[in-house]
Amino acid sequence: MSVESRLRELAERVQGMSGGFSERDTERYLVEPFMDALGYDSRNPAEVQAQLPVKIGSTTKNCDYAVSLHGEVRVLVECKKVGVSLDNPGQLASYFSQVPTALLGIYTNGFEYRFYAERNLGRVKQMDEDPFLTLNLRNLDQTAIGRAAKCGREQLGDADGFQLWVTELRHTRVVGDRLRRELTGQPSDELVNLAMDWAGVTEKTPELVERFRGMLKEAARSILVPARAEREVKAGTNAQHSTIRSTSREGWLALGELIHRLESQGTTGHGDMRRNAPRAIRFPDGREVSLGSWLQMAMETAYWLYSKGLLGVGNCEIQDAVFPTRRILSGKGLHPRGNPFRWGGKPVRDTGIKIDTQRSGLHFAQNVHMLCERFGEDPSQVYLKLS
Repeated sequence: MSVESRLRELAERVQGMSGGFSERDTERYLVEPFMDALGYDSRNPAEVQAQLPVKIGSTTKNCDYAVSLHGEVRVLVECKKVGVSLDNPGQLASYFSQVPTALLGIYTNGFEYRFYAERNLGRVKQMDEDPFLTLNLRNLDQTAIGRAAKCGREQLGDADGFQLWVTELRHTRVVGDRLRRELTGQPSDELVNLAMDWAGVTEKTPELVERFRGMLKEAARSILVPARAEREVKAGTNAQHSTIRSTSREGWLALGELIHRLESQGTTGHGDMRRNAPRAIRFPDGREVSLGSWLQMAMETAYWLYSKGLLGVGNCEIQDAVFPTRRILSGKGLHPRGNPFRWGGKPVRDTGIKIDTQRSGLHFAQNVHMLCERFGEDPSQVYLKLS
């Protein structure tokens, strides 16, 4: 059975599992089967060693698991119990820096697995700050499955090939993020100037630069919208659904387009959170929810991410797009001074999260965009119905 098949089988087994796991339960019933799915033998202590002693400074600590191939430690695994946030991989990073032969670090809470590799900074061995891959057993993605398979026993035997593959992934992510921002957001001056060079424009007046910026946005939309519709049709989605999602007709608008519209209108004031609010929101998985306010738009997005197993209490903080010192989503409170809930934020059901109500429609839309990016969802696939 292939690694991909074993991962899918494991994902099916964990769908009915919920909380109540101790750290040892998480290791035994989730993490060890996951390592087996990657092709490592968790029952063979010569290959998978529990509690590897690692000397850090003057102390010795134990890494939860170490996987050895051909007599060298190649994989370090640090585990937390189910439900614990994975936003601070510092403990795993300290182990990684002290094991010269380690190629891969895995940080997990049993359901979610974050894969780290070595940062290319010269002689000092350090773990990269960002995972090159995140996989959630409760929400398996085909691309993530394929990439996880390349972290299996056979592939990791080729150290040089593995490191080259990770480097290419990093570069792809950086370029992809930049392209996404350019094509779904406000085109940068750099891209606008490049487009004007392509068109042979030499006299770049401010008025002409802004006209080209608008043309770039239209060109990007003309490319991305048909491509998205074609993918949805090939995936077997309802034809009418595809038409609605791939155009701005009938009152539906992509989240990025909505933000552009609000920015052009100068919609930055606080006040009535129902005025001009979208009537419904549709998420990338097809889920559609009716809305009554901008506040509800943010709340439904938070609940959607929570229901997918991505957002949880303790890992949901993001900074407001306009006031970077305030956190629009926080389990600790929303106001920088005094009563933390003075602004009356409503709790998002089941998450314990409260949302700042003193934001404009533009601020809510910007933060919904950041929420999606924060948890690996494509904000360009979020649509709002305006009428």
